Amino acid sequence: MPAKSPKVAPKSKQASPKASTPRRSTSTKIVKFTPERLNPPTPQQLDVKFRPEHSESASVLAKALATLRARGDLCDVMLVVKGGSQLPAHSVILTAQSEVLCEMLRSAREEALSTQAGSTKHDSEETQHNTSEEASKQNIQMDGSEPASLERPSQSYSAAGVGRKESLTFEPPREPQCTWFGKTEPPREPCKSVWRAESPIEIPLGGTATREAVEWMLRWVYGEITVAEYRPMSDDVNDQLMTLSQDLKIPSLLDLGAWYLTRGVYAHNVVQRMWMCQKFGLLKVRELLVEALVSDRLNLDAVVSNPEMSKHPELLREMLAAVANQTGPVEEGPPQKKSRK
Repeated sequence: MPAKSPKVAPKSKQASPKASTPRRSTSTKIVKFTPERLNPPTPQQLDVKFRPEHSESASVLAKALATLRARGDLCDVMLVVKGGSQLPAHSVILTAQSEVLCEMLRSAREEALSTQAGSTKHDSEETQHNTSEEASKQNIQMDGSEPASLERPSQSYSAAGVGRKESLTFEPPREPQCTWFGKTEPPREPCKSVWRAESPIEIPLGGTATREAVEWMLRWVYGEITVAEYRPMSDDVNDQLMTLSQDLKIPSLLDLGAWYLTRGVYAHNVVQRMWMCQKFGLLKVRELLVEALVSDRLNLDAVVSNPEMSKHPELLREMLAAVANQTGPVEEGPPQKKSRK
């Protein structure tokens, strides 16, 4: 029988020569649940502090059109006002603002086209007549006699009357010349030209509209001014502007004139402003003027005591009725102390 191997005693852990390794912690870390961990926040839009210089296209368009009108570029209409003055404008702007101007431009163009067609026909007939006369003069006579010589500086004719062109001078087009410090010489750069229409159509406005009133009208329809910038020289100019509004059927011009009637109103001109409101059918504006007048006793007394009010009995009755129907307190100026007896 084989001999049994001796049993080896198990090695103790303490007797192990190897260094001991740190033991891992078996404890579980508790993490608090938050909604951000489930749905992380999305990036927000950046707030860039930029403001455009032109916030709307209407102002840019109005400024560009005003520049074209001021320089006279592409103006195909000339508005003829009192005294013969002419103001350039663009037909597309006028027709967009007024149906009356649209019809006037259409009729003027049709008349111009008919006139041009008649002149073209007359010129063609005259040219044909001159050609036939010239051909009859150049006919060769059969009897052998020489025809009368035709005097032309650039051609010579033989005895048979057949013309032969001998010399023809050609002068090239001259370059535009500008004056530089008193000397005339060709410019280094081409001169800036103005874009003008070939044949502007003249539209006589007629009536009593002056140049100032028509200029205010053009500045308004071109979008160059606001109501605050409308400052005519006198009430007469404003009356002409509102007359143009009625004649040309531009309602916005009537609103512009109505705004002027409510500015700078005093006791000496309120009656005239009321009369102008009645003339142009501005009943609401007239009521506002009467309301503002009856609420101020000092101006009301000054207007009623004016001898000119005898010419406007209807207006006087209207103001008295407004005073009778007034429910609010009447401003009578600063209170005066009562004199002691």
